[in-house]
Amino acid sequence: MISSFSTFGGDIITIITRINWGWKLVIQGGGMMCRQNDRSLTAVFVVLAFAASLLPGSSHAANLFLPYETHETGSCAEAVAIGDLDNDGLNDVVVATPGYGWDPDNDNRIHVFLQQESGELAFSGKYGVAPAYSPFSVDIGDLNNDGKNDVIVALNGNIGVFLQNDMGTLDPVVLYPTRLSSTRVRIGDFNNDGLDDVVSIDWGAQSHDVEVFLQNISGTLNPRVTYIVKHGGYDDLEVGDVNNDGLDDIIVMSGQGYDVDNLGILLQNTSGTMEGPFYYDLLIDENTSGVAVGDVNENGLQDVVVTYSYNIGVFFQNESGTLDPVVSYPSSGQPTPVEIGDVNWDGKNDVLTAGGDVLEVHLQSDGELPTYELYPIPYNSLYKPHSLVIGDLNNDGSNDVALASCGSGLTVLYANTSPAPDIKANGKDGLVTVRESQPVTITVSVEPHASAGMLYDCWIGAKASSSLYWFTPPDVWVRSEVPVSAGSYELFDLPPTPILERTLPRGSYRFFFILDGDPNGKLDDMTGKDFVDVTSTY
Repeated sequence: MISSFSTFGGDIITIITRINWGWKLVIQGGGMMCRQNDRSLTAVFVVLAFAASLLPGSSHAANLFLPYETHETGSCAEAVAIGDLDNDGLNDVVVATPGYGWDPDNDNRIHVFLQQESGELAFSGKYGVAPAYSPFSVDIGDLNNDGKNDVIVALNGNIGVFLQNDMGTLDPVVLYPTRLSSTRVRIGDFNNDGLDDVVSIDWGAQSHDVEVFLQNISGTLNPRVTYIVKHGGYDDLEVGDVNNDGLDDIIVMSGQGYDVDNLGILLQNTSGTMEGPFYYDLLIDENTSGVAVGDVNENGLQDVVVTYSYNIGVFFQNESGTLDPVVSYPSSGQPTPVEIGDVNWDGKNDVLTAGGDVLEVHLQSDGELPTYELYPIPYNSLYKPHSLVIGDLNNDGSNDVALASCGSGLTVLYANTSPAPDIKANGKDGLVTVRESQPVTITVSVEPHASAGMLYDCWIGAKASSSLYWFTPPDVWVRSEVPVSAGSYELFDLPPTPILERTLPRGSYRFFFILDGDPNGKLDDMTGKDFVDVTSTY
């Protein structure tokens, strides 16, 4: 073990301990793949540009999703759902566009985008809802028990069913009347017979109706059965098991009026009807905007998540089959739609919401949702409650995100399956400030995502003043204006591993970690990258 060090002005710096990388090192010609004499000057400028392009103090780079792509729908897209709509085993997308009068060719339509074998989405066709109008909500399920997914939409005075046919297209809409109007629909099994049923709610200021349409053995929907749950307008609707009895329950979120509780729940009983309602509230004068159901604390019980101003709130389900008082976590702004799913490959459900021009991702950690990452999306003054959905849209086994918005149509953020390098100073991201007498520990880790077992070049460096330094395993830092490789590795999970532990002279430092997907010993493909800034003071 070494106890004294040269400063970052020296040619070589040796770290305090040797490390065990836990990766498979590729040996060529008796040594690590470095090939320093092969590198072009371009690589130097690439590194310098990377280091200069990230502002000091920026938070840890969010890298779960690639930049968004858009698909035009015309009109104003307000709702989206994911499911297999041509019976090929791949997830497709349906987008609903209500009519606001400025685009008659696309108003009052649903638009279908089919996933291709290449993993891309291609527009397949659009279907009208006439003589009804205003499809404000959409969902996908098997509504005639033929093993194929169908589409349900909320309409004025009706719900509308588009049955999938043997050609992989949708038949004309079949209407089932509601008492007044339908603004939200969801699919679930509400009498525990194994068949998909439909639940619909009206605009809360118009009525408190919750209408259930049970599927019968002939493959149609029975006339509505009406339950009453108070909701005030700008409402949302979700389905899930919120008392842990294995049966689908109905969750109604009220979005307007402080005199109405934020949540009203109908619990399914063993006779195939609904009991309740049972109400829950934030206990503050705040209107909720969206609702989702899923296990977000890893106890196997489904919880209820709501959005409201600058917060997401979680009503955790307890072992008695009720919901605990809300636990709130900060949000970046005014989120509306909310969905639950695993988006970082750790087997834990995360929470996603959208508002303004950002997708907000709250990653679950130890049963909490302590932090969030932000991803740019097209600006929308109000993303509607059913405008966000999660699912695999390119058949790579990872969850992608689809949004519906006015002006942009369908927006898709594909999961970034490239490996995610992470570098920290004293266990922290962003800007870390220390005293020059305080030791600093720099660690690196890797989440391989879909790249597990693939070969990558590894580059770990530091920029101090005008000099560049490069880490070479197991324990050496080399000053060089020409990049020096840390080796080529088959990627697997690498837990936080120290590469430097020492005091730093006063000054500013940027440590960066780059994974190069073209393993040729040249820094020419920054597949994944991360950085951390350190300021050493008196």
